[in-house]
Order: sequence, then structure tokens, then C-alpha cells
Amino acid sequence: MIKHFFISLLVLIILVLSIFFGLSSYKSKEKIIKFQNIDRRYRLHIPSNLDGGKSYPLVISLHGLTDDPRIMELYTGFSSQADKKGFFAAYPYGLKAKGMLSPRSWNSEFCCSFAYQENIDDVGFISALIDEISSNYTIDKNKIYIIGYSNGGMLAYSLASKLSDKISAVAVVNAAVGGKGEEDEKIKLINKSYKPVSIAIIHGRFDKSILFDGGVGSGGLYEFSAAYDSVNFWLDNNGCNKYPNEIAKRDDYQKEIYNECWDGKKVLFYSVNGAHIWPGGLFDPIKFFSKDSFKATNEILNFFGL
Repeated sequence: MIKHFFISLLVLIILVLSIFFGLSSYKSKEKIIKFQNIDRRYRLHIPSNLDGGKSYPLVISLHGLTDDPRIMELYTGFSSQADKKGFFAAYPYGLKAKGMLSPRSWNSEFCCSFAYQENIDDVGFISALIDEISSNYTIDKNKIYIIGYSNGGMLAYSLASKLSDKISAVAVVNAAVGGKGEEDEKIKLINKSYKPVSIAIIHGRFDKSILFDGGVGSGGLYEFSAAYDSVNFWLDNNGCNKYPNEIAKRDDYQKEIYNECWDGKKVLFYSVNGAHIWPGGLFDPIKFFSKDSFKATNEILNFFGL
């Protein structure tokens, strides 16, 4: 009885907080861009107190499989941060097959669902989206950032490889740089570009969907590469020294910094005590309420210099 009471109370608190912390997100607008004869949707949050004579950073956030931009906007809190720090926040929609049970997904070269099966050009879509927003608003083209979670993180890795001429830095949470679907014989990694791009990698040690050490996740459909495979991929791609310049250990995470890379780029890796969830976000209530816990949103914005 007491247990059920506390569970109900926690749910109520989360709902109240979702209204309070989601106020900025209610100002975001649903927009459509025509790409390859398909109406592609995205949410756009314009920072409050917009100054027409000033150029602004652009942060594009890619949701996970079965997720939704509106939900990601809520649990990450990027729109409220956009108002405080002054940047545009965009949340594109992945495509899905017809039917209520079909999940939204992204084609990351090796995963997932409808977008991968239909070989949807999501890299081209995000490139066109950057151009669209930049043509309608005063965007600082030297401050365009990509964030991806889960399947969206897999696409973010691909974007880092293929759009490094447009993207300033990338941050990825609980994703993989390679995987193997039911039809594949072995794990397939994305292609290297060898053009360096700064990247922050965040992965929960207890992630059951995209395992920290690699393997078949709890869904049973895909086998993914390990978290350190992603780190080593980008160290190689960016021409970095393979030994971290600094290792910072905290109670709930470890941070490795690699900053001896080509063209002054860097690679950051956070191994976090957590599961397949946005660390420190609204749906991670223990870390959300703790001042000292790891919060992915804050770390990512610091990494971007925002």
C-alpha cells in the first residue's frame, strides 16, 4: 500500500514538473520541409528575446526509436535552455510506416526499422533542414550542433562523418557506431570520413537496449558494437592520441578527455552509472533532483560552449 502510494506520488510529481519545465516547449512550432517529395516535419524553438541583428547557434536534437520530438524536447529541457542561453533548438521527426504501432526511426547506415529498411536519406534530410533554418533565420554557421539519443545517436554519428563541413560538434547519448540486423552476417560500422569533428559520447553502463560492452540488446532484433568501439572509431577518425589527456572520476560517472587530435578537435567519453535513459533528464528523477548527479543536457551544452 505504502509502495503504491509513493509510486503514484512520483508519477504525479513528474507530471507536474513536465508542465512546469515544459513551458518553453509549448512555444515551439511545428514546421514542414519538403524533401525528396516527402513532407518532413520538425519542431523549432526560437529563443526568447530574439535580436534580429545577432546570429545564433543552432542545436538539432534527434530522438530515439519509438520516441517523439515533443517528448525528447520535454525530458532533455533543451528548449528552456535555448531561452536562457540564446540558441535555436530543432527537433526533427523520424519517419515511420503506416499504422499506429509503427515506430519513428532513422537510417543510420546499419539501423533501424522503417527508415533503414526503406533506405531513407536522413543525412540528406538533416542537411536540407540546416539549410532551411539557416535561410529563414540568422544562424551562426560556425555554431551548428547535432545531438542524438539511441537510434538518433546512430544517425548523429553518421552525420558527424558525412556532414563535418556543416557541423561544428556532435554529442551522442546511448547509441552505437555499428550494428548487425537480422539480415547481416557481421557487425557493420559507419564509414569514416577522416575529417575531424569534435564529439562527446555518453553511455550508461547498465544500458540493456544498447549494451555498454556490445551484443544483442533486450529487444533481441539488433546486435550493436560496444561503447568503446565508438570511442576508438572517433579517435582513429580524428587522428587523436589514443591515451586520454585527463580522466575525471565521480560517484556516478567517469569522464575521459582526448584533446590531442587533428585540427584542434577533441573526443570526450562519459561512462555513466545509468540505464537506457537520458541521464539527469526529467524521466530520470533521482539524478534530476540531485545537484551533484550527472546531467547530460548540462554537459553537452558545456561541451558545445553554450
